[in-house]
Amino acid sequence: MADTAEMPVETKPVNPHVATTCTAGPIGLTAFGITTILLNFLNAELIGKDTITLIICYGMFHGGVIQILAGMWEVYRGNIFG
Repeated sequence: MADTAEMPVETKPVNPHVATTCTAGPIGLTAFGITTILLNFLNAELIGKDTITLIICYGMFHGGVIQILAGMWEVYRGNIFG
């Protein structure tokens, strides 16, 4: 049986675009956090019920689309956990 310590280790070449791309984790967390805070303000009746359409639109765009884009950005970087 061959000694595994002597076998060469194959590594992937680093993509220069991925190495210089910043992480999108904070963008996704901010989108989730702000949407949650706005919904909690509405549930606690700190803001009026007439702003529900604004909060729904904000939640669908910032809480949904931005998180999907941030997830795609993280997959591009090779971070599938983010």
